[in-house]
Amino acid sequence: MLPPRMSEGEAAAEDQAAQVAGLVAAGELSEEAAEAILEGETSVEAAKEEAKAEAAQDSEGEEA
Repeated sequence: MLPPRMSEGEAAAEDQAAQVAGLVAAGELSEEAAEAILEGETSVEAAKEEAKAEAAQDSEGEEA
């Protein structure tokens, strides 16, 4: 039997990168937030919450 091509950690990192790329493409995350996630500075959930808060703040600023 051949050894796996990727370790579990590498596979998880690749899965996370694909998820983050999809969120950026969908406009749910900024490239800066994606970079922070991939560097381990924040989680996907925390970055999405922050993006929602910033969007809400921006819409309040436009209404004023």
